[in-house]
Amino acid sequence: MSPLALVSARTICHHRRGCNGDTEVARARAMATALVVLLTVAVAAASPAPSTLLLDSTTLAEDVTYEVTATTLIPENDTVVEISTIVADDDIGSASVSQAGQAGQAGDGEWRCPHGCDCAALVEGTSYNCSLPSGVLAFDEYGDGITFKCQSGVFRCAEVPPAASAGRRAGRGALRAALGSVTLRGCELPAEPVTCALTRRGARTTAKLIVQAPRTPLDPVHLRGLENLEMLRITDLEGARSELPLRALGAVPRLRQLTMNEAQLELKTPLPALPLLALELATDALTALPPRAFRALPSLRRLGLWDNALADLPEDTFEEDTLDMNR
Repeated sequence: MSPLALVSARTICHHRRGCNGDTEVARARAMATALVVLLTVAVAAASPAPSTLLLDSTTLAEDVTYEVTATTLIPENDTVVEISTIVADDDIGSASVSQAGQAGQAGDGEWRCPHGCDCAALVEGTSYNCSLPSGVLAFDEYGDGITFKCQSGVFRCAEVPPAASAGRRAGRGALRAALGSVTLRGCELPAEPVTCALTRRGARTTAKLIVQAPRTPLDPVHLRGLENLEMLRITDLEGARSELPLRALGAVPRLRQLTMNEAQLELKTPLPALPLLALELATDALTALPPRAFRALPSLRRLGLWDNALADLPEDTFEEDTLDMNR
């Protein structure tokens, strides 16, 4: 019988206030074994990502915690798991999992939730909630992207948990080197590049960066190393007085789409030469544009200025025959 089945059998007897006689012990063991088979079938039916560590009844151990999900079993932290509730009738009913609070050691090569973090399996990745020296950081990884949610404190690269320690697997949904999307929400950014945190999680660059509710303006150092960035969205500024991060844009020479929404934005000078194809400055409380505001954007094809307070536009703002304008 597998270790989990043994734990289950003991627990069944415990919740039945002991097993009297060989018959009841055998019945408890049979129920526990059926439960392990049920979990193993669920594992076998799954179609996991390559980075997922799959376990069956032959690899379960008493000194590792397993999170039971709809399709897979994932080791978590370093505590022992026990089956705490089993419906004791002729058929296996349901089971719930709780921590027994006993420390243990994960085996070599297994994935482990980082120290100081709570981890949970997502459909295509892993969610982390970490208490770090500089604050609380949550992030979700899903292979092609990552979302950082700064719940308090400063977003410091050195405190981001590394993707995997030497000799251990990365978590479910481990990042690719080149990402499709990175989101930073509510983060106070120190003077260090975003790529530093990506490197800690096993990635190098991204094609799309979304900065939501930023607590600091973007500087060139933040975008350093993102030479392949094509889309930058700065949103949820909640009407804060803001400026376009023009100096920072010099660090992303391949940028094609720029969005800045929900700010109190004031344009005093024309935009410098940029390779933008699309520019969206919507819901930014704009009341006026400077002369020749967008004439240095020869590749610009789409301009979004809706939900502003513009009474009129200077005649030389742009060349209309090259632009699809949304006001």
